[in-house]
Amino acid sequence: MDEAPLKPIRDVLETIRERVDYAISRLKSFEEVRSLGWQCEGCGHVKKFTRKVSGETARPCPKCNGVSFRPA
Repeated sequence: MDEAPLKPIRDVLETIRERVDYAISRLKSFEEVRSLGWQCEGCGHVKKFTRKVSGETARPCPKCNGVSFRPA
C-alpha cells in the first residue's frame, strides 16, 4: 500500500494531537488553587507568601504541624 497520500493526513492529525495535549496541560495548571495566604484548619494560623503558591507549599503549619489548609 502506498503511504504517500496518507502522509499529509498523518501530519495534520499529529498537529491536532500536539495542540490538544498543550491545551489539556494548560487546563490542568488552572485546576490547582493558588493563593497568597493559606489558613491552617487546625489552629487558624495564616501562612502568607509573596507570590501565589499551592496548598502543598504551605505544609506543615509552623504552629501545630497541621497539614490541612484553605485559602485565606
